[in-house]
Amino acid sequence: MTVKEFLSFRKKDGFLNKVTIWKSCQEDGDTYQQIAEFNPEFYEVISKEVLDLEVENFDIDIDYGSDGGVVLLVFVNQENSTKKIQELFNR
Repeated sequence: MTVKEFLSFRKKDGFLNKVTIWKSCQEDGDTYQQIAEFNPEFYEVISKEVLDLEVENFDIDIDYGSDGGVVLLVFVNQENSTKKIQELFNR
């Protein structure tokens, strides 16, 4: 399932304040780097390269900090990467 498909499905839940997209760091498989953060209502304006990534896993985080709210953490892989997606992962 792509990030776009996943977010269109999750958007119906209607309780998310923020979505973050994380990629696995190649040197350490247990470490992730954030590559995108956005309001779930506006996910359609996110880069096509990010929206086309395959979802590997996800988690829900309750943010008790200054912003508060529910954050959807989406973990992606680069198995299906095109050249543009590969450039995104190499940043």
